[in-house]
Amino acid sequence: MKDYEQILVWAKTFLLGSSYSPHKGNDLAFALLFDMNVLFESYVGHYLENRGYDVSLQDKRHYLVFSEQKGIYALRPDIVIDNGKVIADTKWKLLSQYKTHQGVSGSDLYQMYAYGTKYDNCERMYLIYPKDKELEVKSYHYYKEGQLSLDILFFDLQSPTMPLLTPNLQT
Repeated sequence: MKDYEQILVWAKTFLLGSSYSPHKGNDLAFALLFDMNVLFESYVGHYLENRGYDVSLQDKRHYLVFSEQKGIYALRPDIVIDNGKVIADTKWKLLSQYKTHQGVSGSDLYQMYAYGTKYDNCERMYLIYPKDKELEVKSYHYYKEGQLSLDILFFDLQSPTMPLLTPNLQT
């Protein structure tokens, strides 16, 4: 029965309606866990690559500040398109009309501002969330020698589609 030990543990778990906690109990179980932030970022990035976008994931060419001519606090936008013309960051969380600012956090807005000001040729910025329900798409505006906009986009995981990120490419 040794070969079936793990299967029996899982069967017992499901049949008894049990759950696991890292703090209690004597049963051992193995789990396969994924960091959904990384998985979502990678999926969206490869989706864009497959549609002809010039994509760089986790670009590390810019720093937030310098100390003694050495860059510290590397900026790492999730998705950089066309060498910085378009910058996108993915967020694995659901937005809701019932949350303050629909759940878009101030730290995310500051993060995008840093990206938009450090990438001199940045023309457009996006925060990309998984699509859950229809929400009114918001835009935020930063001002620097002209205007820099941040748009909220939703990625439909059930039938992968997303609006255009640059005017000359189709989804």
